[in-house]
Amino acid sequence: MGGTQTVKVDLEITEIKNNKFEVKTEMYIGDWYGADWDDLNGKGIKEFAPSLKAFFMLQHYYGYQPFETEIIYQSLDYIIV
Repeated sequence: MGGTQTVKVDLEITEIKNNKFEVKTEMYIGDWYGADWDDLNGKGIKEFAPSLKAFFMLQHYYGYQPFETEIIYQSLDYIIV
């Protein structure tokens, strides 16, 4: 079950006083999960046969889209050097 992975990290570092920094972090992780022909012919089918077969059938014969997982992380930290 391959997929399309996206990882994006934005950092904004600002010195707010002598040797004190503000660090804003925003991270996005996205992934699409689907079942393809290789999943049915490889190791996955032996371990997860019923669920992969069902996922494959829904996706390729009934028009269901692969599902997407998104994680968005934000933080504001201060560093004193």
